Amino acid sequence: MKEYGHWDLLQAEKADYSRYKEHHHQLRRRIAMITAVMESFSLPRVYPYPALVSLLIFVLMGTVVSCTPNPGESDRKESLDSSGDYRPFPTVLQYATNFAVEYRESAKLLTVKEPYKGAKTPLHYLLIQRGMVMPQHSDSIKVIEIPIKDYVCTSTTLLPAMEMLQEISGLVGFPSRQYISSEKVLERIRQGAVKELGVDNAMDVERLAALEPDVVFNYTLDGDMKKAEQMERLGIPVVLEAGYLESSPLARAEWIKFIALFFNKEKEADSIFSQIAYKYEAVKAKATKVQQRPTVLSSTVYNDVWYMPGGNSWAATYLEDAGADFLWKDNSESGSIPLSFEAVYEKAAEADLWIGAGNALALEDLLKQESRYGYFRPFKTGEVYTYSKRINASGGNDYFEQGMARPDIVLSDLVRLLHPELLPEHELYFYQKLKK
Repeated sequence: MKEYGHWDLLQAEKADYSRYKEHHHQLRRRIAMITAVMESFSLPRVYPYPALVSLLIFVLMGTVVSCTPNPGESDRKESLDSSGDYRPFPTVLQYATNFAVEYRESAKLLTVKEPYKGAKTPLHYLLIQRGMVMPQHSDSIKVIEIPIKDYVCTSTTLLPAMEMLQEISGLVGFPSRQYISSEKVLERIRQGAVKELGVDNAMDVERLAALEPDVVFNYTLDGDMKKAEQMERLGIPVVLEAGYLESSPLARAEWIKFIALFFNKEKEADSIFSQIAYKYEAVKAKATKVQQRPTVLSSTVYNDVWYMPGGNSWAATYLEDAGADFLWKDNSESGSIPLSFEAVYEKAAEADLWIGAGNALALEDLLKQESRYGYFRPFKTGEVYTYSKRINASGGNDYFEQGMARPDIVLSDLVRLLHPELLPEHELYFYQKLKK
């Protein structure tokens, strides 16, 4: 089977993508020009002037050709102007909603709107170009000099973004390294360049401090900030990444643009993500046309509770986009729904497929966990699938690493399971059918 790399796979299908990208950039240029003109009239961004907007669109549509840059010249650039101010390739978000960035002279004001589930206060980071004058800012805003050089990650979900941005060489420490799947990171570990920092929730902060990283990319699921506060008392800036709170796969993957801000690689991130989104949307378009949608149940029981994905969760979005009839699609939750075994069986006993049945490798493994799984129709017919195809010897699952950054591959896997005729050449990458 062909091995995908975090970066190599993005080199495919360039001809189709180039046509899409040119159309995409022309549209952005038109919107940017309209916005600039409106602001010159001191009008707000939410425009209550439809007639004026229509006129501007008519005028600007006619000038787009003359304003289009020469081939190879980007409409957004990164540079230092004559005064020394940093002029970036500005970040434009298409799907992600949980972070925002505002450009201020030689700095970027980065906001994580909900740093963890239920957080009432956003977090703000002021990213200052090295050697530049620091703008005025509130004491509550954390200041970080960029581009960063050495850093620590505490989650494997960030590693693909680092690799695609070609910034893996700056990784100096990681907790529980054995769960990493990336071959490039594993090679740096073998070289002694990435130090072990212990278990995530009991990380060796003193060992981390000795590495003197420019920043630690951290996360919290419940708002526990004790470790982060301990790091910051030692003078180590901590940034909370909260892409896991996004409700769609593409929104989650777009957090590569969040990471790129710390390396001044907005342009690279925009190009990488645009290719991923283009491929995802192309596969989704094929699945949208299907006439029959197989019924699907998902997840498994844990401590006597079946945690089913909510109807507005990213897992449910995957199934919808892949052409499935997810049996809990009408639920409004964005997280998991705690259900009893009986409630799931009543609704999904005759489902066509069971997708996402934990990390089991065989049907026998499922029966050992819960003997009643054998009552479900997809278990009897062998239509049970898990994202366990890429698990390393230590139990690290690449689905929770590369899979979080490459929703286009995940969606292709799901479409191959649900509607194999749509992607006959696609080989399953993360998913596999459980062995009998």
